[in-house]
Amino acid sequence: MSSVRAGDPLAAWSAAARLLRCYYPLITPAGQNGLATALKNSSERLPSGTRCADPALPFIRLHSFPLQPSQMDIVKRNPAREDWWAGSAPSGPFIYTPFSKGEPNDTSKQELIWIVGEPVQVLVELANPCGFDLMVESIYLSVHSGNFDAFPIRVNLPPNSSKVITLSGIPTSVGHVTIPGCTVHCFGVITEHLFKDVDNLLHGAAQGLVLSDPFRCCGSAKLRNVSVPQISVVPPLPLLVSRIVGGVGAVILYEGEIRDVWISLANAGTVPVEQAHISLSGKNQDAVISVAYETLKSVLPLKPGAEVTLPVTLKAWQLGLVDPDNAAGKSASGSTGRQSKDGISPILLIHYTGI
Repeated sequence: MSSVRAGDPLAAWSAAARLLRCYYPLITPAGQNGLATALKNSSERLPSGTRCADPALPFIRLHSFPLQPSQMDIVKRNPAREDWWAGSAPSGPFIYTPFSKGEPNDTSKQELIWIVGEPVQVLVELANPCGFDLMVESIYLSVHSGNFDAFPIRVNLPPNSSKVITLSGIPTSVGHVTIPGCTVHCFGVITEHLFKDVDNLLHGAAQGLVLSDPFRCCGSAKLRNVSVPQISVVPPLPLLVSRIVGGVGAVILYEGEIRDVWISLANAGTVPVEQAHISLSGKNQDAVISVAYETLKSVLPLKPGAEVTLPVTLKAWQLGLVDPDNAAGKSASGSTGRQSKDGISPILLIHYTGI
């Protein structure tokens, strides 16, 4: 190549990267290995930390934004209302969903809410459609807004393989976060891989306009196009974590039996819980004879790291014909926010807020 003869290692690296990325289906395994060697040799003549505008491998596409199971539904409250918790029903089919209300089938019109100081995760899929082992020295989320610390990881991709990985980070300040792609250190050079470029490639492959779909040729299943939602970062919030004191988180009650269950609530966040309200939802609410509401209120504000234990008195209700498999007894889940499969259990809801 002319760049090699001219003694320009960065130009040589860029040319080899474009050849490998664009024409890998037409290149023999020996030729692919030769380009990989050329990339490595060129990088050895470059200063450490050199960046290039032309990405090589792997191919990277956005997979999904996983729900954060440790959190609850984030709702906007009206501090002018005495019953500030009223009307704050979950905005999705899960107990917690970080997406605000909007178009349910179009994540590009939804808003993803992240919290300052709380780790978040994004799933991306990598593909190596070539015949050699690909070592990615580091990969992390590419964020240009300056309010997000991304954590790099190292990944090894065998020949002709794909892999879904979890990339994480922590929002550092209030504002908006934009994630255009990933920053990758591979073949000795740092490059930015944009999600939209791979989306365009896959769209062209579906229409027969490009040579190959690198993910399909690696055996990966067809993935629905995932758009990056609007991401907002809000100030630190308290985070109540619940657990049943003693046992394994569940008790078996026979019909009519009464038992006390102790629920521990700990503030795992970084700001105090200033206000809290306990209510019941769902069917058979009379099965919850009493909840120590005043015990929770007496410890407010609940500082970060503090814990309170609440006694809850339960009475097993009469089983109807809809529960033939459970006629011998009834399982009362210890979770404060999970409904049993039969859909007839009461739910203990705890709404809480910081300052």
